[in-house]
Amino acid sequence: GHIPEAWTSLRRALRLAHQVQALPVLLEGLLGVATLLARDGRAEQAAALLAFVAQHPACTRDLHPDVERLREVVPGVPLAAESPLSLEAALEMADAPGS
Repeated sequence: GHIPEAWTSLRRALRLAHQVQALPVLLEGLLGVATLLARDGRAEQAAALLAFVAQHPACTRDLHPDVERLREVVPGVPLAAESPLSLEAALEMADAPGS
């Protein structure tokens, strides 16, 4: 029902968090993007974002339960491998058409 509004809100929050360099907030927003991607059947993209967030040095302990909960529903998330995504690539996934 409210998925388009969720995308709009997430994109706005990600842009602001990126501008002010609030990395923990940015990572939390990217978890939201991963959740929406997973719900949309885009598991590969969701897994890539989830791996990026989980392995980012700014990922706080507060985010770990959300990361683990999402990891349970998104197949193919590497546990320890380094994420191939850069922050810019992760943000581009949030702005991709169709999301």
